[in-house]
Amino acid sequence: LLAEPPAQTQWQQRHGAVSKGSHDVCSTSARRLDAVRTAQRNIGASIFTALIGIGAVLIATPMIIDHVGKAGYGVWTVSMAIVIYVGIVEAGMAPAIQRHVAAARAAGDERGATLVALYALSGVDSFQA
Repeated sequence: LLAEPPAQTQWQQRHGAVSKGSHDVCSTSARRLDAVRTAQRNIGASIFTALIGIGAVLIATPMIIDHVGKAGYGVWTVSMAIVIYVGIVEAGMAPAIQRHVAAARAAGDERGATLVALYALSGVDSFQA
């Protein structure tokens, strides 16, 4: 008995893909169009997210100033800047530590790998550029 081939999927129908055995053949222009649409949707979502963030700041700032005063708002702003800076600095530390420990171990330098790990755990040199 010969089984009938499965019907085309919705994606295949939308983008003009033709089923050939286990491989789908799709025109290059359909793939590019799909990529452009995805990029447009992602860009639109990013712009929307940025506008929501700006709106939240515009609404929250007067409320914070009313609640803590101008001096308190200054302290709050500096504190938030420090938190953001530490987050940015910390974001690159884990991959750098992994890379240096791996390089030391690959070179057979177990003492060097241990020192890198200990310095990382102690926080030494965390804020140096």
